[in-house]
Order: sequence, then C-alpha cells, then structure tokens
Amino acid sequence: MTTTAVDLFAGPGGWDVACDRLGIGSLGIEFDDAAVQTRQAYGLPTIHGDVRDYGPAEFPWAEGLIASPPCQTFSTAGNGAGRKALDKVLAGVEALAAGELPPAFADERTGLVLEPLRWALDGNYRWLAFEQVPTVLPVWEKMAEVLRDNGYSVATGILNAEQYGVPQTRRRAILVAKRGGPVGLPTPTHSRYYNRTPEKLDAGVLPWVSMAEALGGLGAEGLRSNYGTGGDAANRGFRAASSPAPTLTGKADRNKWVYRAGKQKNASRRPADLPAPTPAFGHDYNSAGFITHQERDSGPAAKRDPRPVTYPSYTVRANGSGSHPSGTKWVTDAAEFRAITQAEAAVLQTFSADHPWQGTKGKQFQQIGNAIPPLLAAAVLAAVIA
Repeated sequence: MTTTAVDLFAGPGGWDVACDRLGIGSLGIEFDDAAVQTRQAYGLPTIHGDVRDYGPAEFPWAEGLIASPPCQTFSTAGNGAGRKALDKVLAGVEALAAGELPPAFADERTGLVLEPLRWALDGNYRWLAFEQVPTVLPVWEKMAEVLRDNGYSVATGILNAEQYGVPQTRRRAILVAKRGGPVGLPTPTHSRYYNRTPEKLDAGVLPWVSMAEALGGLGAEGLRSNYGTGGDAANRGFRAASSPAPTLTGKADRNKWVYRAGKQKNASRRPADLPAPTPAFGHDYNSAGFITHQERDSGPAAKRDPRPVTYPSYTVRANGSGSHPSGTKWVTDAAEFRAITQAEAAVLQTFSADHPWQGTKGKQFQQIGNAIPPLLAAAVLAAVIA
C-alpha cells in the first residue's frame, strides 16, 4: 500500500531510510545542520527548520505522522531534566487535549516531546508512529488516552531492537496509532538477548544477530572470533567476507574482539559474538571500539580486568578473592585497540556501511548514535500501515 508521511525531528534519516525501503513517501523536518546535510547527501526530502514553526495544514497530503523528539533530557545518560519534569509533561498532554497551551519548561528540549501530539490533534492522519527512550513510555501512555478519545486505535510499549534483527540491545518506547482498524506493536522476528544467559534463545524465531555477523561483510577489517560456528547463536563465529568461511569444527582462536563502549571503568564491554550494547557516542567517541582480550586461568599472575564481562559459558570476575565456579577465566587487555569506524557504527545501527554521513567526525557519530535503527523503524512502520 502506498502511503506518505511527515517525519518530525527527522535526524539523519533512520525512519526515512526505513520508509524508503518500504516504499513509503516521506518528508523530514530537521533543525541540525549536519543531520540535514546527511539527509540531503542521501537524497531524503527535507525541510531545514524547527518543527514548532510548522503544522499539519502545510502538509495536507500526509497520511502518516512519524516523530522521534529529542531524548537528551529524558535519557539516563542526560541531565534528567525531562524525567524530573514528568508530571509537568503529563500536564502538558492534558492541556493540549483541552485545546490549551502546554506549560513552558526550563530546558525547552523537554517540551518538544509534546509536539507530536500537537501535530496529531491538529491534523487528520491515518496512522502515527512515535519513538523515544524507555523513560518516555508514561508520556506515550498518556497520549494514547487522548488519541483514543480522538478516534485512534493505539498500542504502546517497550521494544527490544535485537528482537527485530538489529545487532544491538537498544530498548525504545514506541507508540503506534491508526484510524479505521486495530493496531499493534510488531511481532518479534528474532530472539531476545538475555544478558545473564546469552546462550538462551526464544523458540519459534530467529536467533539474535551478533556484532560479528553484522560486521562480517565489511571486508578485510572484519573481526576475528574465538568461538566456533555451532548451531546456537552464542557459538556462531565469523570471518571477513574476503576470507573463506570457517568450518563447523574450526579451532578457537585465543584472541577475541570485544566491543568497548568507552574508556570509563563502567563502560559496557561485550564480545563481538553477542549483540552490541546501545551505542551512545558523545565527545569521547574515539574511546568506543574493539579491543583484543586474552583469556588466562585464574591466579596471581593474571592481570585483572576493571569490570566483569559476561561470556556465553562463564563470567569473568573483577577480582581474585573468594571462590569461583568451574570454568572461570581472567581477562586482560592486550595492546591492540582500535576505535570504531563510522561504517561499523552505522552497520550496528542497520544503516548501510556507505551511508553518506556529513559534518565533523563528532557530529557524524552523534547522528549515528541518536538515530532509530532503520530495521527497527521498518518493523514498526510495517505493523502500523498493515
């Protein structure tokens, strides 16, 4: 079915790349210069401006409304202004429902989460799709009440990106709404990733996709895995596309690549044979990347890793005290570390490796980290327009 949409806070095009893949016509409104340049380089229809300066009357052709408002004040990595003002935000939803102006916020980015509802109530859309960090779910649920009173069928909830083929464990609050029929969140196509038991897989769906599998097609820079290629996801290895496929009984390499989200002691680390933790690239993007770890048996000579790292078959402990289960290994950083490339970060977000990111290096990583993964967006859109 051919349909058209306006994408608010469109960023570099996560939703719009998904629209393109699904044959949905879309136009994005975006304020950030670098993100607009990226969109234009890809060929996405774009208005360079502030969504508050526009409204549905200027886009009467749009059947759908898409929105991913800024998350900085709601994200656990941000300053928390949005989370602290949650009651005020919910009061803003009620104000818009009553035809009144919402309250002002000390950090104006917090109030932007109300813009999708303003557009929805002022327009006459057939379907809606909103996305934000999990802490915004109460806002979506409050908006759902208003939208139901205005003739929409609505579904809200938290989706796990890895359950839709995204090679990372990003969680997002989603609202989908539709006129003229029921609507629901998309049915998972892949297993959920269980952090404490990575070998566990949901029945009836595909295994989750690992970083290794996603990055394996990038050529000679493909990562080496020390796991074999057994039937379960936790034990699947990979090689670069330029190399022969490993055999099912290939001998394990004692070197392994581990993704490190940053140089902080509490930065997430995860072997490349698992899905990536949520990429969040700030000013320190150069500290995120892949590091070679070597296993050593426990003992006084083993250099301790600063934090535990969970592997499919055992847990690496942070210190040498106490007793340890059979199979415990110590992990130590080897000398080899390289920062993640834009292409690798893009692939982990399910953009193409050659997506034409624009702006400074920092701006490019910021765009990648903030975007909704197109594969997740496509699953949501396919469910709402069905």
